[in-house]
Amino acid sequence: MNVSVPQIDESSMEFNRANIDSLSKFIRLVDVDASTGLDLYCYIHCEPHDSEIRKQCRGVVFNKDKLIMKGFPYTIEYTQSENLPDINDNIVNSFDKCSFYDSYEGSLIRMFYFADKWYLSTNRKLDAFRSKWASKESFGSFFKKALEYEFENNERLKSNVDFTPGKDDAIERFQSVLDTNKQYMFLLLNNNENRIVCSAPENPTIFHVGTFVDFELKMNEDVYIPYPKKHNFKDIDELFDYVNSIDYKYLQGIIAFTPGNYQYKIFNQEYHDLYKARGNEPSIKFRYLQVRMNKKYNEILHYLYPEYKKSFTDYENYIYDIARDITKSYVERFIKKNYVTVPVEEFQVIRECHTWHLLDRLENKININKVIDILNTQPPTNINRMIRKRIMEKNTNGGTSEPNKPKTREHVSLLRNKSFTVEK
Repeated sequence: MNVSVPQIDESSMEFNRANIDSLSKFIRLVDVDASTGLDLYCYIHCEPHDSEIRKQCRGVVFNKDKLIMKGFPYTIEYTQSENLPDINDNIVNSFDKCSFYDSYEGSLIRMFYFADKWYLSTNRKLDAFRSKWASKESFGSFFKKALEYEFENNERLKSNVDFTPGKDDAIERFQSVLDTNKQYMFLLLNNNENRIVCSAPENPTIFHVGTFVDFELKMNEDVYIPYPKKHNFKDIDELFDYVNSIDYKYLQGIIAFTPGNYQYKIFNQEYHDLYKARGNEPSIKFRYLQVRMNKKYNEILHYLYPEYKKSFTDYENYIYDIARDITKSYVERFIKKNYVTVPVEEFQVIRECHTWHLLDRLENKININKVIDILNTQPPTNINRMIRKRIMEKNTNGGTSEPNKPKTREHVSLLRNKSFTVEK
């Protein structure tokens, strides 16, 4: 007997913990502090069309049923060419009530006080020193370095906060002048390890991007850390002119703060095109596996990350090694009739090869070219496992983790149906 489960109407949901818990399919409890009873919630994934309650769950903190911290909601991203009607609805119609700031690549850091303790948190961790993305170093550690740089170079901060380098902890000294009844938002700019498109700043950098007082956003609180540059555009055309003139190596575009604590980013088009190719994948090498068959995105990755060109070439050589081994295994099993043992990901390729062969035994002959064709259709996760297995085997056997160098260059055009330089 099938029992129908009623659909939850999220559109009318009040923002409280009980309702958030009822949406556990979309919103997760991502961190807890048992010592103080704090629970941190964040959406698993969010889109512009999702409900308001989901959009608001971008790192919200509860103590039992009491809301403790609610920062910025999900930020919707626009470009002039793709989202003009939405820009008119959500920004132009309240243009005079909006605040506009330069938009940088970075990570939001929250600082709030609870149970006699300051928290430095991210979207998914109550302790920013336990939070990382595409870097060996934590957001907390980078934030501390940026704050130390401010103490060295920011005269207003130095004159208002007593700090002794090497003796005092920069974060604790900074927190000593903050109001425990207020909650502070900072943007920690990306560095060379976790940058997306923009070049990393020369020095560790933070901006103060807002303060919440009784859950109301204030953009005029002064904590001696600068805000991003604010703009006073006379109309949307002037805003578009500015966004179109932006150098994507330094800025994404503009972020609009609209009434009701909503934020919208309007990206520079060139930045947006590069951003789509880069994606939100922490590992650049894995992103390469995701887009290697897309000529445009492939070339963009090489452009954005020239320091990874050798790694990309190595991956192509590994894939060729894998295709060659799979071809040998296929011959052993189906031509020489010998049993072979292969990893499950390679077996999947062999099975697809043989299925194709059985469609026309006379014409559909298996060779390395066909193996490469089928290998190129495998999920990036499978290809990644095959490559990692090769690297681990070489390291275990005391050899180099470098792939074998092919005798010819022709194999690269077979792998992606495009030319590619292989280092000799």
